[in-house]
Amino acid sequence: MAIWDRVLMIIEQNLSKSSYETWFKDTALLPYDEDTDTLVIETANEFARDWIESRYLNLIGNVLHNVTGKHYKLQFIVNKQDESDEIDYRKYPAYQNNDMPNIEQKLDLILKELQTLNDRVHTIEASHRKLPLNIRTICDQKS
Repeated sequence: MAIWDRVLMIIEQNLSKSSYETWFKDTALLPYDEDTDTLVIETANEFARDWIESRYLNLIGNVLHNVTGKHYKLQFIVNKQDESDEIDYRKYPAYQNNDMPNIEQKLDLILKELQTLNDRVHTIEASHRKLPLNIRTICDQKS
């Protein structure tokens, strides 16, 4: 069994299932760099990298020491192939010119959506005022 598999097995036994699945399931140990005496652990995204590094660094180091008998420097990197945090705005109709929107374009889109929603609210309110008084009273009492 590979070192990282043994480390993950021990970590899994020490964490809740949800914590393990969230933070460690998609990690990998890259080849050991003897020159820097560093083990590089690859994570799925920046958030996972930061979370693991800030909360599980000691656990990983201790488990690695128990498995290998050595202390290592640890480095965490992001697997760029898995990271998909960037939103591709080009797929939205407002950005058919294939340019990434600037903040003004994003705000314009939001303002147009708000105007559409505001128009719908006014339409509903106007319909409500057309109801006979006794029905409006019943509707208002239920609200």
